Formats: sequence, structure tokens, C-alpha cells
Amino acid sequence: MKKSAYKKELDRAVARILGCDERDVALITRTFMDEVSRCLADERPVCLSGFGKFTVHHRLGQASPAVLFGGQKMLPGIPAKHVYTSVSFSKAPRLKRELARCVKRNTPWKNSA
Repeated sequence: MKKSAYKKELDRAVARILGCDERDVALITRTFMDEVSRCLADERPVCLSGFGKFTVHHRLGQASPAVLFGGQKMLPGIPAKHVYTSVSFSKAPRLKRELARCVKRNTPWKNSA
């Protein structure tokens, strides 16, 4: 497995590419991430054209029939106590194509815009 790319490394790379101060890029990145987080917290999908879509999903926790609730077994139709929230990511067609191309050539990601 390859090493993860961390925010600081991404900030440094973008600053180098754009010729900007790394602190300015870090502020922009943090602001961007905060806004994406706010949208997801409001349960609004975040669509990044050419990259992908983040969506929020909720599901009820499932209890085994052997779990007791108030001294009685939980019955079907009675909602579980916990709701689990997750965020999913769906790749955009352009990102899928680029990833497939990189995997096929076994080359690192390159900006093909």
C-alpha cells in the first residue's frame, strides 16, 4: 500500500505549483474543507465536477433478536436506539477514467485537465 497524502503535503504541492505562500494555500484548503463539512452536516450532497460526489447516509442500528430491551426481546418493527451516519464518495466519470489510465500505465497521478 502506498503512503497516504496528507493535507500539509497537498498544501505544499499546490503552493509550489501556483507559486503561492504555503500558509495562504493552507487557509484556502481549511476554508474549503470547512464549507464541505458544513454542507454535509446540513445533509446537502457535495458535487465536485470532474472529481466526484459526497453524500450523507443514515441507517438504523440493528439489534440481534437476543438483545433485551427493557427486559423483553426487541421485536421486529421496533426501531433500534442508534442511528449511524456515514459519508459516501462516488467517483466522477472523468476521475474513473484517469485512475484507470494511471493504473494501466502504473504511473502516478498527472493533471490531465
